[in-house]
Amino acid sequence: LSHVRRAAGDSGAAIVAARRAVELMPREPSPERAKVLASLARLRMLEGVFSEAQRLAKEAIRAARACEPLARSHEIHAATTLGVAMAWGSDPEGGIELLRQAENGARPIKDPDLLFRITANLTTVLDLVGRRAEAVEGDYRGIDEARSAGLEAVYGNFLAGNAAETLILLGRWPEARSLCLRALRWAPVGVIFLDALIWLAAVEIETEAGEEAGRLLGQTVLE
Repeated sequence: LSHVRRAAGDSGAAIVAARRAVELMPREPSPERAKVLASLARLRMLEGVFSEAQRLAKEAIRAARACEPLARSHEIHAATTLGVAMAWGSDPEGGIELLRQAENGARPIKDPDLLFRITANLTTVLDLVGRRAEAVEGDYRGIDEARSAGLEAVYGNFLAGNAAETLILLGRWPEARSLCLRALRWAPVGVIFLDALIWLAAVEIETEAGEEAGRLLGQTVLE
């Protein structure tokens, strides 16, 4: 409970700071204004306040597009937030299309953090609306791009966890097992390790329900 309270407090402090930054920033369009608006929009989206997140993201996009030259990375960050908020709200298909546009726009910028954020959100939303085969394809593509950039252990591992969960729901057990085992090798500790362990246990339960499944379940408790 103390961890939950501390996380909530950290989130609240971040929102207060982001709001203050928006208030202090001159209202004329600038990359700095686009950045702080996009940051506040993302924080509100993570809180589930989608209407405000959409309003702030649209304002950030307008500010980014009014800059000379365009503040392209801040525009794409805001568009990603807008797409997620739309997808979790009343327009999932519109949100997916916007996220695909953001993904295409991010590739020429060569910002792996930006591209990873888009891919992770897009595949999560595709899974949310039941388009799970597309979600897995997106995860695999993101894993390949992370590997090409030398960042497989950082970004590819997270996407592998996303894909493993979806593959289990699709009944594609061997693929799910392979991704979980790879994640366990890449991340021997922490939350990502535990997630991989849990999904691997789920695979063993569904396929064998034998001694290995019991051993893995016991290990998850220890972790």
